[in-house]
Amino acid sequence: VCFYDEKGDLRLSIDKNSLYYIESADNYISTWYLKNGQLKKQLIRITMRDLSSQLADTNIVRCHRSFMVNLDKVKVLRREKENLFIELGYPGLKEIPISKTYGEQVLRRLIPIN
Repeated sequence: VCFYDEKGDLRLSIDKNSLYYIESADNYISTWYLKNGQLKKQLIRITMRDLSSQLADTNIVRCHRSFMVNLDKVKVLRREKENLFIELGYPGLKEIPISKTYGEQVLRRLIPIN
């Protein structure tokens, strides 16, 4: 998976199996990934909207206004009252919320219905 900044410059390239999730804050994203057995964080200047279009053909999907998650890393999908959360199964990683806006899309990808 390649991550380009707002100017189109390559900032990070990692194996998709190492990527856990992406978190946004304003015009920046933080990628959380595993490198040599340790969790790393890389900050890149790009909007979540632009990044979503770059990753449209991958298994990395938007699940919240501020989060994208690698569906290959999801270990637990949990419902609490009206809210859904994703647990990624790596020590120290927080649970990722799924918003109502993206909930149906994420569930369709996680639980395919024949």
